[in-house]
Amino acid sequence: IHELGITHSGFIEAANIYDKLLTDYLIRYTPEVFDCDDFAHLLKTAFSLARVNSCIYAVGKLYDGNGNFLGYHAFNLLPWAFARDNADLSLLLIEPQLFPYGGVTVLSKDGTGKLLDYIYEVMYVEV
Repeated sequence: IHELGITHSGFIEAANIYDKLLTDYLIRYTPEVFDCDDFAHLLKTAFSLARVNSCIYAVGKLYDGNGNFLGYHAFNLLPWAFARDNADLSLLLIEPQLFPYGGVTVLSKDGTGKLLDYIYEVMYVEV
């Protein structure tokens, strides 16, 4: 993980910064004003402030648990190694509207992730 600039402490620091930004500025979901893309950009910023430069802004399709298309959605991805030697590198899918109190899952090799009763499909990423 260290080669990617990600440490457990960096992840925790970013989560704390993000939570503080949400709390201090009373940030809440506001349709067409502060919505999914704004939350995803803010989370990317929180990781940058924690000196973690590997948080990725992503846009994709969102489906319900039955596979019905709900719309396009912004979220984040984060490279993460579950083994100390980085041999098993995965991408964490982070739902910024649920983070830091949940909203994290592992992205499948096919570019999809399931979180709660939703299926996320990555279409575009910005590093």
